[in-house]
Amino acid sequence: MKSLKVSTSQSPVAHRVNAGQIGLPAAHAKRWSAREKAAVVDAVSKGSLALEDACQRYSLTIDEFRSWQDAVDRHGVAGLRAKMIQERRKEARHAVQEPAVAIPSAEPGLECVITNISAKGARLALEADRQLPWNFELLCRRTGRSVRVCRVWQREREVGVNFQLAAPWAIEAGLDSWLLGERS
Repeated sequence: MKSLKVSTSQSPVAHRVNAGQIGLPAAHAKRWSAREKAAVVDAVSKGSLALEDACQRYSLTIDEFRSWQDAVDRHGVAGLRAKMIQERRKEARHAVQEPAVAIPSAEPGLECVITNISAKGARLALEADRQLPWNFELLCRRTGRSVRVCRVWQREREVGVNFQLAAPWAIEAGLDSWLLGERS
């Protein structure tokens, strides 16, 4: 099989990694199939697409790409299916609609809504299209409680965060419950 080089300067239409067999998704794809994710992982692992170019082209973080790579290594293409990813989560996520503020250290806060939360992290919906820094504070409007978070991924106005270390009483209660005021 002959591999083709992929350049980020080309137009954002689908490209071929292995002549006519595995197509790369369009740049900045919004929805991903397991096969499309696997094609990107394959292109990077074969050197047809640089990791940095893949991350830029598809608005991925390096951690997100590495999680795809790990899923393929462990479970093959099936490991990239949404159902498999949900089954690998260690913490249950709960859907919520909780007003919050993302507060970067040197910038004004950005209004957002916590759309789901677990003991380890949360998904945020931003009210404005703005790139958040890797580390910032997340303030729950209703309870006035806040926690330091680390951005794991960001796609336009959606952001996934992990909670960073918190006070022992918050950890005991479950950080998600503590932040939302379900436990004191």
